[in-house]
Amino acid sequence: MIKHDALFKELIRTFFLDFVQLFVPNLAAEIDPDSIRFLDKELFQLLDDGERKEVDLLVEVKIRNTQLLFLFHIEVQGGLQHLFEKRMFIYFARLSERLDLPVYPIALFTFDRPITEVPNTYIVGFSDLEVMRFCFRKIQLNRLDWRQFAHLENPVAIALMSKMDIAPQDRPRVKMQCLRMIVTLRIDSAKMALITHFMDTYLRLSEKEELMMMQEIKATLEPQEQERIMVYTNSWLEKGISIGKQEGISIGKQEGISIALINACHKIIARKFGKEFAEQLYEQLTHLRQEQLELLNLDLMDMVVPDEVAAWLINERST
Repeated sequence: MIKHDALFKELIRTFFLDFVQLFVPNLAAEIDPDSIRFLDKELFQLLDDGERKEVDLLVEVKIRNTQLLFLFHIEVQGGLQHLFEKRMFIYFARLSERLDLPVYPIALFTFDRPITEVPNTYIVGFSDLEVMRFCFRKIQLNRLDWRQFAHLENPVAIALMSKMDIAPQDRPRVKMQCLRMIVTLRIDSAKMALITHFMDTYLRLSEKEELMMMQEIKATLEPQEQERIMVYTNSWLEKGISIGKQEGISIGKQEGISIALINACHKIIARKFGKEFAEQLYEQLTHLRQEQLELLNLDLMDMVVPDEVAAWLINERST
């Protein structure tokens, strides 16, 4: 079972400043990045209807070139909850009282349905007096247009695009765009794996959609971009790199990246022409050079019968 809220919280913890820059850019510019501190859970356990309740994320930050501190309170909400806006106010009040710091409240709504806009204001008033109006920053993913985020070099944007408003026919295009953006990021492998896992969890394509995505990659992207994406096409490619490192000795001088490409080609062949046929060709794939594997990965998209694969391999072996 996927712990969805935990996955979103891990994404925000890992890329907190990117998250704030994406959704609260003016405030992000004021934050001292070296001051970011995630508060321990013991500090923000609150009583809620007689039970202890932990707010999802509480982050202490400092304004640049000052000693002024404030808090980000972020709640990840995977479903509709009755009077959620009142709950956000209660958390705000208790955190303000307990920690005596200004609180910037954010709610991230991650559900797919309903698509109607959820409220972000809690009001206490009477016919002659508005006693209080409390608001929080609302991020409702299923009402955001993925196209507005498609060209941002922001790891949070890449991950969250998979949960935004996507028409069914756009799914292959969105995944292609996510992959295109992923390969431009300059982050370590662990962070890259988190984004890929997030994308594969919420934007898993069918076999037909995956082939459509590969065809669009070939038709619309420059060769250099195609080459970058080929080595990072899906989560199984990352696994192939790991396998390649382990099996590098048994397969001669092949590097991990070549093993990844072998597994990529093998999987496409299996999907298009059957697992048995793919198994028959696996050994031949291990003898191809990396540039040949890259070319085959693209050419497979245009092949419609198994004989075309066999003929391609015969031709490449003769070169």
